[in-house]
Amino acid sequence: INGEITAKRYELEDPFTLRGIRDYEPYDELKRINWKASAKTDELKVNERDYTTVNSVRIFMNLEDTGILKSQELVEMSICVCASLVQEFLRQGILVSIFTNGTDCITRERLSMEGMNGPACLDTVYKALARLDVESPMPAFGDCLGRKLFEEASLYTIFISHDRHEDYME
Repeated sequence: INGEITAKRYELEDPFTLRGIRDYEPYDELKRINWKASAKTDELKVNERDYTTVNSVRIFMNLEDTGILKSQELVEMSICVCASLVQEFLRQGILVSIFTNGTDCITRERLSMEGMNGPACLDTVYKALARLDVESPMPAFGDCLGRKLFEEASLYTIFISHDRHEDYME
């Protein structure tokens, strides 16, 4: 994924960021040659591109369990996956937001955390995820987060859900 924050290494180079110019090697493509720099130095030079990533990600986590047999382990695994993703994104300096239909067991409010960045937020995220009440019935995902989902369609969005019910898939 290309974006605004410089990353160490990813699948694709960002064609809009220039890291530097280096000497030509036999394995370099001709389209990477910097002709101006080559003319100035009388040697072939190539452009080196940088790797970037997105500057913000939002995670939607569905904890609703609509099945007849309740799968507590899958709900817990969804929370663990969310925590792991948040940890990695914060470590890379990516702005993270979390939205879920799960409620806090103390405040009874739906968990919604926006604009977290930096490793200092990780403790707050862990505490908030640990306080999710997974025993009580959850409101339907679309009812409580449907509008939020379409507010900013340009942001990268990750869905975490153990539920594959048709309503959620829509």
